[in-house]
Amino acid sequence: MIVTSTASTVLLLALVAAVPLPPNSFMSLAFGFQSPELQSSRRHHLSSRIAMRMAFQQRNGQQFSALNTSSQSKFNVQKNEQLHKHEIINKPIGSLDVPQLRSLCNLIRHIDEGYVYKSLNILERILLELDAWSSDLTCQKQPSAILKPIHIFTVLSAISKDVRTNKQKVKKYRDLYSDRIEQLQNIVLLLKRLVGDEGLVYCDPGCFNEDVLSFATMISADVGRFENTGIDAAMSFLDLMEDVSSGNGKWDPRLIGAVLNSLALWGRAEEAQSLLENSMGVKMNDTSFDESLNNSSKRRLDPSQAGSCYDALIRAWSRRGVLIQKQSVVESKAALSKGASILLNHMPNIPGLPITNRTCSAALQGYGTLGLGEDAEELLVNIELMLQSDCSSFESNLDTACHNSLLTAYCQVDSISRAEQLFDSMVNKKHITYTKPNGTPVNILPPAADYVSYSTLLNNGYSKNGQADKAESLLKNMRTALLSDSTTPILTTSSYLSVIRALERSSHVDAPTRILSLIDEMERFTHPPPNRAIYLAALKCMSKLGRGKEAEQLFTNLRNKSWADSQACTHVLRAWSQTKGDQYEAAMRAEALLNDFQALVEEGQLKPLDVNIYNIVLNCYAKIGLDEKADALLEKIMPDGISYGLLIKAISKSNKSDAVDLAWDVLHSLGYNSDKFSPILDNSIEPFNSMLRLLAKRGLASTAEELLHDMDELYYDRKLSLRPNVASYVAVLEALGRCSESDSATRAEALLTRMDVLSELGGNIQPSLIAYNHLINCYGNSGMSARAEKVFDRLKQNELEDQFSVGSTIKAIINGAKSQENSLSRVSTLIEETKCINGTENQVILAHRLNLYAKFGMGEEAEVSDDSSN
Repeated sequence: MIVTSTASTVLLLALVAAVPLPPNSFMSLAFGFQSPELQSSRRHHLSSRIAMRMAFQQRNGQQFSALNTSSQSKFNVQKNEQLHKHEIINKPIGSLDVPQLRSLCNLIRHIDEGYVYKSLNILERILLELDAWSSDLTCQKQPSAILKPIHIFTVLSAISKDVRTNKQKVKKYRDLYSDRIEQLQNIVLLLKRLVGDEGLVYCDPGCFNEDVLSFATMISADVGRFENTGIDAAMSFLDLMEDVSSGNGKWDPRLIGAVLNSLALWGRAEEAQSLLENSMGVKMNDTSFDESLNNSSKRRLDPSQAGSCYDALIRAWSRRGVLIQKQSVVESKAALSKGASILLNHMPNIPGLPITNRTCSAALQGYGTLGLGEDAEELLVNIELMLQSDCSSFESNLDTACHNSLLTAYCQVDSISRAEQLFDSMVNKKHITYTKPNGTPVNILPPAADYVSYSTLLNNGYSKNGQADKAESLLKNMRTALLSDSTTPILTTSSYLSVIRALERSSHVDAPTRILSLIDEMERFTHPPPNRAIYLAALKCMSKLGRGKEAEQLFTNLRNKSWADSQACTHVLRAWSQTKGDQYEAAMRAEALLNDFQALVEEGQLKPLDVNIYNIVLNCYAKIGLDEKADALLEKIMPDGISYGLLIKAISKSNKSDAVDLAWDVLHSLGYNSDKFSPILDNSIEPFNSMLRLLAKRGLASTAEELLHDMDELYYDRKLSLRPNVASYVAVLEALGRCSESDSATRAEALLTRMDVLSELGGNIQPSLIAYNHLINCYGNSGMSARAEKVFDRLKQNELEDQFSVGSTIKAIINGAKSQENSLSRVSTLIEETKCINGTENQVILAHRLNLYAKFGMGEEAEVSDDSSN
């Protein structure tokens, strides 16, 4: 017996109300007269409905202030008042009547700016209410359409516009937009169930159709450019479209292309290929075109309109190759090869499928980014031969963008000569010779160079490799060509910026003068005028080369243009800090500049200075031992560990007799040897390391070892958050090398062994070349030549030796020498090896050689050696 009447339903409910039942018994009674399949379906729908309602209530209780703060004032006041008046959106789901639901629908017929996502909440609330009505057996609502297509499409149009016009907001608040995409998925599923599956009378049939899914797909794909969940949602909407009737049975290439573009940005190439294979109804093999793919797709993508989709797929493979390059070079090249194979072997076999310059550029870009010059050249030649195979000399079928990718690939692998050859052919319209796969030559005339061509060679070729002369020459040619031919790519600020960076990397002595000349040229010609980036790049060069006066000149110009900031202040101070000239003058100029900066801060022209700027001035003081000035400056700022380390350095350089005691006072003031450690000492190792270097300078090896031991103990007792680093151990090794204790070499050897053990255990204590040099020096002091030579041989095997290693080894041979002939032979061999490494004999090695001659009374040889060095 099947119960269908209203009276029977009421009787059933009455029985349920009268007899207490377990929580799930009502569901059993309600579905007890239905088939098992329908029971399972209804249970699934009910559980999903409950989940959707709970999610809505949670979302509705949250405040999406990040999305709406800037536009709260633009909300429609009348609508807000109406919402407040009826208080219907917050009522329990299933409790609304028809007039209230119509009021909600009217609220989303016209959406003002800033009201988009509140409208999405309202639409979801409407659908949940209708879903409750459809599942309520006692519902007696008016049987007429309440929700209409205008409501759906008004909301979807507003969301689409917001996502497309506010991409930066989507990128910044990607997590919030991810939640909105999840909400959109719930809305689409509700529409499918209410309209597509159940045919609910309260919803117009036009509320769920192909256009709704198209809107949802495009919105999700746009969000998917910044958030992965958007892509997943878009692909789920495409799956739903399979069940929706289409007028012509074809996929809209804009939909497939939008999803593929988002997949390409994330390098999700396998998914992109699977999507395109299903859309086209084909299988893409590595070598050929295969029509044997059988899928259940009811739609097909027209090959004549699928060109942009293939472009996106090849970009996806290129992007994947770039993303995994650091993990596996082999897999990276394999990904690039898949994209190239699709272009060369698959696409030509599909009738009507266009192959454009965009397609070819998509395949070449990955090789260009990774600097695979030979592979990029091979691919470009194969593309040219595919498009025009019967000629040995012809004009290129590809545009400038494709050849620019090859140019980029050449520059990335330092194939500057090949890049210059291609660029010269593009500028002067000359054929360039390549080699076919069969080994025969082919002459191709590339297209004319454009601005990107010039910029690629200038920036990727010359600037990154520090070839300043060539960069300046190319810039000069660009200016000359611009004055004589208006079709020549115009000069931009980035052109000059590339040349300035080339000069900085070249470290030419005259680089500062040439940079100032370039800026003066820009000021005189005014096109392009120098901007803030130009001045900062120039200041960075002055900082690197220690040119304080030139840096000040640039800073004055920046200040006059109101472009001065903390970054510029840092560069100009560091320029004086790095100067090789008068250190006292440098310190005084840095001090004067700091006073000027503080005045600018007080005037509101600069933001408050951070501790890093003060530390540069402290470093200037420390270099010449101005400990009192350093201490006075420290009292005026909020110092960090580096600040106190520089103060101890200044005390060390002051050469005061009580320098060690003064430095201990600094450490004790920070809580050393007390129960309370200053956070500064807890979070920085620099004060300890500066103290260790001071002890090393004074040869106080035992004290340095005790401090290092204390640092370890404090770390293991968790009183310090940082353990001793390589610099700490190097300082103690230096102290051992400067002391005169007989067992210093043995102690140094034990300390280096400890560093090796810590390194093997995963600590960041890998022994450095300097550490080994100090060990050899300890051996040299003790005349332990055999051990010194053993360590030197170990360095030599790893190609790490330098002149200091050689000098200390010679010192060990001298101090332990017993045989004049044997010692001279061993020293001569070491010196010759040093000349092979560095091409010359430095003063340190010369001094050791003279000591050897002196030990054995070889005065004439010493005079000859000294004369030859001069």
